[in-house]
Amino acid sequence: MDRDSSGTHNDGIEHSSSAWRGDTEDSYRRATERVIETMHERLYESFSLDEMAEVGIMSSYHFVRVFRQLTGIPPAQFFWALRLQEAKRLLLTTQQSVTDICFEVGYNSLGTFTRRFTELVGVPPRRFRSLAEGAGAEMANQLRNYLMEQLEPADDSAVHGFFDVPDDFSGVAFVGLFPKPIPQGSPLACSISQTALGFGITQRLEDGQYFVCSAAFDLGASQESFLLGQDALRAENIKCGLKVENGSVSQPVKLQMRRSLVTDPPILMAFPPLVADYLQASGAA
Repeated sequence: MDRDSSGTHNDGIEHSSSAWRGDTEDSYRRATERVIETMHERLYESFSLDEMAEVGIMSSYHFVRVFRQLTGIPPAQFFWALRLQEAKRLLLTTQQSVTDICFEVGYNSLGTFTRRFTELVGVPPRRFRSLAEGAGAEMANQLRNYLMEQLEPADDSAVHGFFDVPDDFSGVAFVGLFPKPIPQGSPLACSISQTALGFGITQRLEDGQYFVCSAAFDLGASQESFLLGQDALRAENIKCGLKVENGSVSQPVKLQMRRSLVTDPPILMAFPPLVADYLQASGAA
């Protein structure tokens, strides 16, 4: 797909916000979903930006814009997030060594893999694997005990709000503030609460822009789902971010919770360490 000297694509499509309507938006979404499905199929292979754009039937330039508009992050970052999600799954469900998993998901250096995994998941690969050996279940029990005694969050919290969840859902929700729209690593501030009570983040916040990411799990969810961050309700992405002024947000935040979409980046952070830190800070454990 070419562009003329004015920078306009010669594909008959107006590439502006006005083009994101009706059939055009549906076409972009289907193309992006097709690329993501191909990413899943090619996790163990190289998959260049040009190849992704070819699958999406767009120019590389336009594909990056469309992909980022729908997912919140660039395609290469999405692809590597999928690879780390697969590494998490392999660590929990197989006996493969960390080294073998490192190479299997596309890394050429164990040191780079370990550093990247620790940065984005929140714990080193071997520590993450040990969570499946009892720590996850123990933490879930501690969390249930904490939730049984939990009160409705105070309105004077730095950030507070409520959840809009399906009528038949009852569970625990994690709300984190992140510097980017993908929930990875440790949040800058967080809250853990029952979806029926709403949430309140009491940590002191620096003024600036934050992205709100939330995942809600059924209290009866399997340990594997909890550890992998799968089968959770997710909050609609607040793409413009959340503005904090004078240390707080003036209005309550409504989080519309829904099932995950193909275009949602995987949840990479490990929840048990996050729960342990939160409970310790709350004096609950």
